[in-house]
Amino acid sequence: MIMKLKRLLYCLIFFFLLYSNLMAEEKKSTDYFLIMGTELGAVFHQSDFLALPNMTTCCGYDNISFDKAMGLNYSLWLGAEKSHSFWNGGKFILKLSFNHFTGNYDKEAKIGNWIEGDDIKDIVSKQVLTPSLSNLFLTPSISFYVFDKKEYPLLLNLGLGTGFIISGNYEMYEELIEPNEAYFENHQKVRNQRDDNIEETQTFMLNIAAGASYELVNIGDFILSPTISFNYGLTNVVQDVDWKAHSVNLGINLAYHIPENTPKIEEPVIPVLPKLTLPKQDIKLNLETIVYNSENNQIDESLPIEIPVKTTEIIKSEPIIPIVFFNKNSSDIIAGYDSNLLEYIKQNNQKLKVEIGLRFDEKDEIAEARKKAIQKFLTKNSISIRELDFKIIKSKKKERYKEVEAENSFAKFYRKDTKNKFQSVEKEISKYNEIIPQKISVKSKVKSSTQNYNFKLIYEIAKQKFSSPDTNLTIKLDENNLSWKNFLPKKTELKIHSILSETIQKSKKENKLSFSVIPKAISYEKYINSVPQNSFREEYVIGFFDFDEAKFSSIYIDINAINKHLENGGKAEIIAYTDSFGTIDYNDDLGLKRALVAKKLFKHTENISISFEKSVPQKDTTPYSRMKNRKAILRILK
Repeated sequence: MIMKLKRLLYCLIFFFLLYSNLMAEEKKSTDYFLIMGTELGAVFHQSDFLALPNMTTCCGYDNISFDKAMGLNYSLWLGAEKSHSFWNGGKFILKLSFNHFTGNYDKEAKIGNWIEGDDIKDIVSKQVLTPSLSNLFLTPSISFYVFDKKEYPLLLNLGLGTGFIISGNYEMYEELIEPNEAYFENHQKVRNQRDDNIEETQTFMLNIAAGASYELVNIGDFILSPTISFNYGLTNVVQDVDWKAHSVNLGINLAYHIPENTPKIEEPVIPVLPKLTLPKQDIKLNLETIVYNSENNQIDESLPIEIPVKTTEIIKSEPIIPIVFFNKNSSDIIAGYDSNLLEYIKQNNQKLKVEIGLRFDEKDEIAEARKKAIQKFLTKNSISIRELDFKIIKSKKKERYKEVEAENSFAKFYRKDTKNKFQSVEKEISKYNEIIPQKISVKSKVKSSTQNYNFKLIYEIAKQKFSSPDTNLTIKLDENNLSWKNFLPKKTELKIHSILSETIQKSKKENKLSFSVIPKAISYEKYINSVPQNSFREEYVIGFFDFDEAKFSSIYIDINAINKHLENGGKAEIIAYTDSFGTIDYNDDLGLKRALVAKKLFKHTENISISFEKSVPQKDTTPYSRMKNRKAILRILK
């Protein structure tokens, strides 16, 4: 959309200069000017919001607002001016402008503690939001010469602009700042990276425009002026979000003084002399054009030509542990829950059940407080709670480890229609179309009473034109002439034009045929659950285990897809992990048991090996990280 608007502005500028050149010889001028120009400057964002529409925030940022930011702005404009004689004189101005501006928000928060021996440090991260928007504005204004315009042609102007946002997007990520030796769970300093369109942008905007210009160069009918302007936004950038943008800009303006039209002297008309015609010979031409499909059946123009198209949608199914934990005897939610939790709840809101857990020594009334805390947590993130069912369970015994005991204070979210309490979030990665090529035969029957003739066949498909002198031509409809890879149209027109002409009397016969070419979609969905690596081709999460168990509590992997890989001779390895509780020997034995259970899920187990890794995948200092460590993975070997 933005590129089309830029091209339109460039075309208007070109015709502006062309018109100016054609009228340059005129001496009398009107009171009107054509103007164009550009500006570059700084944008000041004044705001108070936690998140944009449908954008979630978490992990210590729930109560910290984006309040101010700076960015860049550039503008292109076209317009018209009319001179007036008030005071020292001036101009009435009407200007249409295209503006693109950016911003750079950031906010910091403490998200946890870093404990190393007796030393306790704050873990601080920064959440960064960089919006980028474009708008169109129509601004009427009035300007006055401050001094005598012949000596000091300085103009001050003031106007009120109205417009709308035509596009907007943003990028967002969280960066770990302190301490230097700490990393996120993905072993990087950055996480929660996201980019998307800004939703619910303002459809009607107002701003006050003020500024000054100085007519520096005046040659003939052209005036070149440097400009300075200030634009103060009166309306929010996004509906129901406290966010306004103001800018200060420097630029250049080119004005053309429109001359008066003068009557043109018409050129004398030269009479056309009659042509001498010779008697025509009786030349007969006959042309018939027939189109056949790949099965050699004649195609009628009234019926569409169907092209099979294999449409593949790749969906990433990200494993998620939809659970939050509470402090003991409290309804306070412990930070660090799965970053995809809110997205999972939104996708399955009408089908979810919530299981509230209590430790063996916690009072029953804590369950009701935790239920209310969950309702408040979901409502704060714009999630409906009307369809949720709650169930209370209480641990019957004390666990061996106090850290594991803490995992009994929880709230689990799972679908009502499945026994699997651990689910996944589905996100579309890409979608593409694969055309199954089809051949169309065009056969032309030519009859002529003279040998002095020419034949040409022209066909047009998807705005591409081709020609051939062959009376028998095969047209291949594939991805080279059908641009359907990323988008399937309702139909595409195939035009066939055959021309038979003789060279003496210039007579000819023509046939014009038109066919509708429509896609016949065959849909496929491909689910992936992989993490790209350098040392092996793919890595998949098979599933998760409960504490000290060798039985899966959830399974995510596409078993059929892995079996197909193994059946074709592919190799794989399985690695099972535990948390850090227990002795090394005990955990090695438990990891082996989990790996053997995972191996039994697949066929052709002779192509699967079991490997061991001594360290846990991530530090299990929180209930969330401990649950994520109790898993088995499968790697596709190169």
